[in-house]
Amino acid sequence: THGEVRIFGHTIEESKKHYDVGYVPQKVMDSGAAFPATVAEVVNSARPPHNGVFGHLTFDDRQAIDEAMELTGVVDYQHKLMGALSGGQRQLVFIARALARRPKILILDEPMVGVDAAAEEKFYAFLEDLHCRFGLTILMVSHDIEAIVKEAKQVLCLNKRLVCHVPTRSFSTGNYEAILYGNRAKKISHNHYV
Repeated sequence: THGEVRIFGHTIEESKKHYDVGYVPQKVMDSGAAFPATVAEVVNSARPPHNGVFGHLTFDDRQAIDEAMELTGVVDYQHKLMGALSGGQRQLVFIARALARRPKILILDEPMVGVDAAAEEKFYAFLEDLHCRFGLTILMVSHDIEAIVKEAKQVLCLNKRLVCHVPTRSFSTGNYEAILYGNRAKKISHNHYV
């Protein structure tokens, strides 16, 4: 109800383009299935022309788009319609779109919904690679506490208020799950991680 959001020292109002932030919304696996756009068109939409609606993408724009498609492995199906892709492939396209902005922060909203265990491990390895190679800060919203504690460096929990913002090792030893879910909640391990 009060305060302000700052991104790299600037308020939202001060920053016009917000290229520092890449965002992948929730349920992207269902998004775009019926939208008549190709993979390349979706990724290109991250870099709107700087010289008007009918302007052309710059060399830097094209390079950022090509790098993002290569990094996410969507180059081979860049000319396919989004509706012809699997849910996991659509997820990678939207990540490529976010990365084409060359962000410093990548925000992922529930990216693991509907993803099987093998794909999940591969996806977390991909995120770790992005973080290590590019120094990219990754902020991910998730309800899978077991995976987050294993994969993340910091945990920030909200439940109508800030419950905690701690290193993952401190989260594991604290009583935060009871604060979040109540004392009657039972933990069920899904053993995706060995």
